[in-house]
Amino acid sequence: MRIALMRRLGLALLTLMLTGACIGSSSSGSSYQTATSAASSGGMSALVAAAKAEGKLNLIAVPPGWANYGVMISGFTAQYGITVTTDSPNGNSQDEIQAVKSLGSSSSAPDVLDLEMIDALANTGLLAPYKVTTWNDIPDPQKEPTGLWF
Repeated sequence: MRIALMRRLGLALLTLMLTGACIGSSSSGSSYQTATSAASSGGMSALVAAAKAEGKLNLIAVPPGWANYGVMISGFTAQYGITVTTDSPNGNSQDEIQAVKSLGSSSSAPDVLDLEMIDALANTGLLAPYKVTTWNDIPDPQKEPTGLWF
């Protein structure tokens, strides 16, 4: 299942990265902590502006050689000027869950998770619903209807 999910990454990862980088509020006053899509918070331009204002993105368990992550992260930084920090690049889903639980909403908490399906399903209370821009392209069996996971 993880490999099938990774094939859908492209713009989905970019949107998730931007969303994760925008834990605060957008200039339109909406909170990215409760946003369910980029459109619900002023569109991609507002999302990009909020991400640039925060200026950083925290990742965990994202090995640069897996699913072309390294190239995507470098491209993201080059395009948006946002520093990306990756803790425990070779970590696993349990490391990600533990980091969310222990770091809470601190500035070093992970902004984006890439979980094994079993771990995502066991920890839905830690996930926020969000539909990436490519949501309609993801087959229904590969996503939770409200956007908790895909």
